[in-house]
Amino acid sequence: CADAGATGIVVYITLDNSGIEDDVAGFQFDLFFDKTALTATDVAASPRASGLTIFTSSDTDNGIKVLAVGVGQTISGTTGPIVTVTFDVAGGAFGDYDLTFVNPKVANPGAQALPLSVHDGVFSVPCGFPNITLSDTSHAFGGVEVGISDSFVISIGNIGEGILNVHDIYSTHHAFLAEP
Repeated sequence: CADAGATGIVVYITLDNSGIEDDVAGFQFDLFFDKTALTATDVAASPRASGLTIFTSSDTDNGIKVLAVGVGQTISGTTGPIVTVTFDVAGGAFGDYDLTFVNPKVANPGAQALPLSVHDGVFSVPCGFPNITLSDTSHAFGGVEVGISDSFVISIGNIGEGILNVHDIYSTHHAFLAEP
């Protein structure tokens, strides 16, 4: 996360190859993001991948392309950053911006594809944290006759400095329904 107008914000791209028998000798991915809000100013190998040569291209409408190859150099079976991407944030940026991996691949020294599970990320502007407020935290309905319904509205607010995302609401009792 960063504030609007911030420069030099480093995002770490991490690889967990601890459960893979082979070392990684190369990788590639496209990283898609909103180029009206974020500008990738630098892509570099992390110390863990320092033996690999990084090639990048920002000639895409959706983000950047990253390719890393190593001749005689590999990334051993551990977990940690392999690439850093440095971003500048547009002055008018506000909200959550998806960082989406497209066409990711990793290969062993024999150029054979290795299994890969990808987790996309989110870049938030501004950096503050949300602070949820509720109009009420509970409600006693009293006696409600069979066949009669009753409802109660709870308002959700955010008095924090970051974006509040509510992904789900639910009742802990199977007889009650909660819906947005």
